[in-house]
Amino acid sequence: MGRRTDRFNQLVPWPIRLVMVVAVGAGIVYSGALEYCIITGWVASLKVRGTAPDCPWRNVATYYWDLQGFSDRVEGHTKQLKVEQYDPEFDIELIAHPARSFWIRKSGGYPGLNLLGYHLAEQDWLAYRKSAQSVRPGDIVIDCGAHVGTFVHQALSLGAARVIAIDPDPTQVECLRRNFAAEIDQGRVTVVPKGVWSSEGTMTLIVGEEHSGVSTFIGEAGEKTLEVPVLRIDLLVEELGLERVDFIKLDIEGAEREALRGAVQVLKKYRPRLMIDSYHLPDDNIVLPGIIAGAQPDYESSCGFCDYSDKDEPGLIPHTVFYE
Repeated sequence: MGRRTDRFNQLVPWPIRLVMVVAVGAGIVYSGALEYCIITGWVASLKVRGTAPDCPWRNVATYYWDLQGFSDRVEGHTKQLKVEQYDPEFDIELIAHPARSFWIRKSGGYPGLNLLGYHLAEQDWLAYRKSAQSVRPGDIVIDCGAHVGTFVHQALSLGAARVIAIDPDPTQVECLRRNFAAEIDQGRVTVVPKGVWSSEGTMTLIVGEEHSGVSTFIGEAGEKTLEVPVLRIDLLVEELGLERVDFIKLDIEGAEREALRGAVQVLKKYRPRLMIDSYHLPDDNIVLPGIIAGAQPDYESSCGFCDYSDKDEPGLIPHTVFYE
């Protein structure tokens, strides 16, 4: 090997050898291999140090590509968006997208157009990464925290027979009714202007100040508050006379555990597949699986993709967890 190297060095002058080394190095950097190695090494170090206990090694290995894929989708969707109308009565604007136009709240530190691009990418990426666990043709779906309906749209595009879209914020409800007027008339979408909880009654909703996607019953989101009705998923299914429930999505800013406590009978009877945002409270990945297992012990969970968080103890946490 040493003789071959010496002969190569004799035949190829050092300036050319230097150019070759620089070219190879540039190729590595341009291809993303160096960036991949750096980021993956950093994420692996989080896992080794015990600051990513709920993210499996396979998610560590794909973290860079998940991050890149999601970022590309956000950029791709956002580029296709165009504001068409504005309604000052509700402070909402109609934003056109090739797949569907959406009304969404305009005001806040994070513009509605950017938020819509993010949410469209989020649902697109989750359906791609977890296609086997996603909505299936003919499903009856309950969407808790429907916002303006990006998941409703995704579920319908995947063949859902009916989607129950639940949101307690009057502005989101107005957007949902406009965004899915045709499907509501057809009986494919039902809008429920309430929150989901472990009991019936009224609660104080803290309206998101930064943007319309962070309104919450728990924690801090802004100064504006509304009194809104809440109910249990068990009661909702009974009131709507649903013959079954195949899929439940929960993204309700920390109220996921209370919603699950109010859905125990549905989990026992129908064993719907679940898609739950599990990063809002620091112990979500302990409390939520416990409630689910208490209702239906044979659920198996899988991590959608993982995010870096520095809210409490810096580390890697599941963004979404699927149960089936």
